[in-house]
Amino acid sequence: MLALVVPLVASYNVAGPRAPSTVAVRTAQLPRTTELPRAALMRNETMAASVFRGVAGSESSVRSFWSTCRYLRHDTPALEEALIFASAAHSGQRRKSGEPYIVHPIETATILAELRMDTDTVIAGLLHDTVEDTDVTAADIRRRFGNGVANIVEGVTDGPKGVPDETNQCALLLAMSMDWRIVLVKLADRLHNMRTLGAMPREKQIRKAQETMSIFVPLARELGISQLEAELEVRCAQTLFPQLFSPIESMSRIAVAQPAMRDVTRTVLQLLSGAARFRCPAQLDSFLSRDETLADAARRISSHRERWAEHLDKHALLSDPM
Repeated sequence: MLALVVPLVASYNVAGPRAPSTVAVRTAQLPRTTELPRAALMRNETMAASVFRGVAGSESSVRSFWSTCRYLRHDTPALEEALIFASAAHSGQRRKSGEPYIVHPIETATILAELRMDTDTVIAGLLHDTVEDTDVTAADIRRRFGNGVANIVEGVTDGPKGVPDETNQCALLLAMSMDWRIVLVKLADRLHNMRTLGAMPREKQIRKAQETMSIFVPLARELGISQLEAELEVRCAQTLFPQLFSPIESMSRIAVAQPAMRDVTRTVLQLLSGAARFRCPAQLDSFLSRDETLADAARRISSHRERWAEHLDKHALLSDPM
């Protein structure tokens, strides 16, 4: 798992205020801006030569996306349509880092592709912020990409602005209980946001890390999604105890050349993760036990663990290489 969670000091970029898109996304056609290596996309060279390569500033993320989605090569036209649609919808929006906002949904979808999720789930990752942050409606997505994608996007979309966080969290948990793929999209979304948290004010960084530790880490643990649980936990610890992570950076670099150091690094990471858990106790169970509706949701969420296990068996996903 060390290969997943290290290096720990990634370059942090975070979303800033986002203005609604005025692009007519139903008919938008964006330029194919960069040359994409054929081998990075799929075996079909003709399709690889013409596939959408992103808008300016997103090319690297798009290349990684296509490379990771090779297992979905039979659905490349649908994935390309979703990329174009999302890029048009988020046109003009930028993160605080200055990069195009579309990079975030592309990276979210890439995390889902790394987990070998199905086409609808990966497309939902690309579109997951469109209803919340652009002029696109759930009906637009339903007409263009079908009920499966639309239901997932609706499930991960936050409620109206000004609604208390607790109300949004309860609504999210109810939605997650209905489809295990909604859980995966929300976890992937949160993971990329945690990777790019550093541009936020310190107060908001801490608040996001605390929420992640108390709700999203236990959620990943409940489903048995160890790949996401481990990195979310480490990045929360990094945010909560930044002064302790400089030595980890050095140890990680040494571990590349001296494998014996990996055990030491792993132990330190486990200690810091434990400290983060102590500082931010899990609240998932308390949320789910508040009323009968959420109690039913808790049972359904627990049953998602079986779906994830079946998914792992189907795709023979690699376990911890260490």
